[in-house]
Amino acid sequence: MALSNREQQLLSEIEQELTVDDPRLATRLSLHDTHARLVHLVLTGLLTLGCSVILMVISLTTGSPILGDAAFILSILGVYIATIPLSGGGVGRGKWRVHNDSPPESSQ
Repeated sequence: MALSNREQQLLSEIEQELTVDDPRLATRLSLHDTHARLVHLVLTGLLTLGCSVILMVISLTTGSPILGDAAFILSILGVYIATIPLSGGGVGRGKWRVHNDSPPESSQ
């Protein structure tokens, strides 16, 4: 449902007031910032997973079980980090959730 011109103008004014009153919150709630966090999490997870594969190859060539264990733990960590946005721990949930402090509607 599209907003009317008056609603768009009010929304724009509220946005400007929020930016002036609390610029950190405005930045945190912006769509660009949210997208950047998701991309950062996925890339960090994939980089960690890639490092674990390299460490696993080194472990296999040297025969070191400690390096193999470290590679296994690193691979689990990489998958976890990369899938945080998919598991509900990303934007809109967990520590980045925007809380609605309004009281619940009562059904009478």
